[in-house]
Amino acid sequence: MNSAHTVLRYLVAAAVVVLLAGLGGWYYFLKTQGQAIIATDAGRGLDSPPPFGSDTGSTYSNVSGTGAGGTSQTQVKAVPRLWHVAKTPVAGMGFVDTTKSAAATSSSQLYFAERGTGYILKADTSTGSVTRLTNKLFPKIYEALFNSFGDVVLRSIDDTGNISSFAGNIPLQDSLASSSPSTPSGSSGATALSGRYLESGIRDIAPKPGTRELLLLVPGAGGGADVVISSWDGTKQKTVFSSPLSGWKLFSLADGRIFLSLKPSDGAAGYAFEIRNGTLVPRLRNIPGLTFLPYSSSGGALFGQSAGGDVSLFFSPKEGAGAVYLPIRTAADKCVWAPPLNKQLIAYCAVPDNFASQNFLTDWYMGAQHTSDSWWRIDAGTGEVTPLLEPGDTEETFDAENPVIDSAGERIAFMDAEDKSLWILKIQK
Repeated sequence: MNSAHTVLRYLVAAAVVVLLAGLGGWYYFLKTQGQAIIATDAGRGLDSPPPFGSDTGSTYSNVSGTGAGGTSQTQVKAVPRLWHVAKTPVAGMGFVDTTKSAAATSSSQLYFAERGTGYILKADTSTGSVTRLTNKLFPKIYEALFNSFGDVVLRSIDDTGNISSFAGNIPLQDSLASSSPSTPSGSSGATALSGRYLESGIRDIAPKPGTRELLLLVPGAGGGADVVISSWDGTKQKTVFSSPLSGWKLFSLADGRIFLSLKPSDGAAGYAFEIRNGTLVPRLRNIPGLTFLPYSSSGGALFGQSAGGDVSLFFSPKEGAGAVYLPIRTAADKCVWAPPLNKQLIAYCAVPDNFASQNFLTDWYMGAQHTSDSWWRIDAGTGEVTPLLEPGDTEETFDAENPVIDSAGERIAFMDAEDKSLWILKIQK
């Protein structure tokens, strides 16, 4: 009997030890997660929230001018002209119209997606505040595409090596727009991103401006590709062109036109086409290392060429017309057209200070070479170029890629190709 009691006591003691070890392990896990959250917030340039009291850190309140609970307060620090919005890598961004009111300024809201988490965040360029909008995890996002309605496509590589695309929508509600800045642990303002996965293996996607439609480049028969128009969730598909080639880049313009260009390579003959009634109409032909940027509401286009270390930029006013040489050296991929608010053809380009490689495009696309850029304004109608942001204007350096401009033509958002961080440049007119 005594031996049975002794065994029972040992069993109870062992159970207590196991329970304490489990609680210790759980405490260590929570502490580790807390440190990860702090590290994530630090990467964003924010403080993590204190254990009690305010739901926003002191640094965040001071920089953004947003107090606890997300209520707008007097701005402590003005938003710099060149704003380093996010230091953690991002997958893409887009300016979003958060109101349908014509009198309201809607172009100051920039939505972007974190590369590591797939979280969607909002940067307010008037206050400098950054708010996380979604709390659904999408790890390892390498591309994010937005439209003006708050729709997003998150692109990644799945476990089988295929390209995976999730099309979702972020509700643009007043309560969401004014919610408190959230932390990675979540808040009442963040919401799950609703949507659905598109078909696997889509090679390229371009949102159709002003619509809730997508332009898709999908695998075709015999190794080629089909150009398809679909609704944002991938339904209601219509094939507009089929090609035996697959190495295309898509361009969808606000005036409804669709362009294709061959993916560029230094010295290789490049071509750009417009799709008209299911056929290809040549726009530019046999340009070595062609990079291409068509302009909406006119036949104009910027194009660059690269061969043997010689990088040049041109303006083509219309199909069949001669090209105008522009006195800056850059690729059209580093440029963005200003919105057609007047009759001027204005573009903004990031211009590298030098080209260290004889194969700039190939090395740049592979990430083997990076540049230090300045920003220039181009009047394509006159060929005049003027500096917008020169190296002497800032101590910051960046290698600009994927530039986008707001609907008022006041701000350019772009990524740094080297570290994938996010920047916003205010245009001084």
